[in-house]
Amino acid sequence: MRPIYRVNFLVLLIILLRIVIGMLRLPIPINMMNIISQYLTLFMPVIIFILITKKDFKKTLSLSKLKLSNIPIIILIAVVMQPFLTTVSLIASSIVGDQVSGIIESATTPSFFLTLFGLAITPAICEEFLLRGVILDGYRGKTIKKAAIMNGILFGILHMNFHQFAYTFFLGVLLAYIVYITGSILSSILIHFINNGTAVLGAHFINTGGSEVSKEVVAEGVRLGYANIVVAAISLFLTLSLVKLLIKINKKDMSKVYSKYKKDYIFNLPLFLLIIVFIGLSILSMTL
Repeated sequence: MRPIYRVNFLVLLIILLRIVIGMLRLPIPINMMNIISQYLTLFMPVIIFILITKKDFKKTLSLSKLKLSNIPIIILIAVVMQPFLTTVSLIASSIVGDQVSGIIESATTPSFFLTLFGLAITPAICEEFLLRGVILDGYRGKTIKKAAIMNGILFGILHMNFHQFAYTFFLGVLLAYIVYITGSILSSILIHFINNGTAVLGAHFINTGGSEVSKEVVAEGVRLGYANIVVAAISLFLTLSLVKLLIKINKKDMSKVYSKYKKDYIFNLPLFLLIIVFIGLSILSMTL
């Protein structure tokens, strides 16, 4: 089985597994079930996949040290990209509805740290090991541009609704590039944690003492319209500028093929089935 076919098939199996587990009615609080589900459906399949294929853990998951010179730039990227992703999310929610707030609300617990663990730390590990580890490794036979775009598509599909697909696609493309540039998955884990952690912190603030003020600020943010677009454009420009700085610091040639593998087709049966399942689940989530 060729690398791309294999990893696309893995994502298909994972989504089907998530559907099955999601239908179970176990006597476990939903926030705890969310954490358990991520380790069962994301982390464990990654480990099993690497063991079955007899691949090298360190190479497959890009488990390399992160250069100290990269860390400040990576943190800046995580911060300055927020307005762009937020605006994409707002546009998507105005078109297909908002499925994210319900997910965050259902996974929120009275304990801030437990919520942070479930919505920021766990996804930053499990999703990155799958997407920027196993999946990105499977696309080594393509240029990093094609590998990153497909990484974004699969990252969006994994979230199983149109709203999240909109901004997770862009985030997935960005994170794939950054892992390729830095050579370390620690870079994407850090950005993923900051991105999700910011959302958790915002939700925590809204649900505590400053709720009325923060809700007014959020509502005003939604009404900004053209101002959001301008801020998002500035955010995107700064993000791309920082990525270019990373490329320069790491002296990375972005034109080469990611690695040498046999010729492999990107669009195959598993990907076709993934798209069908994703569209079906997304439409279903809009009607519930």
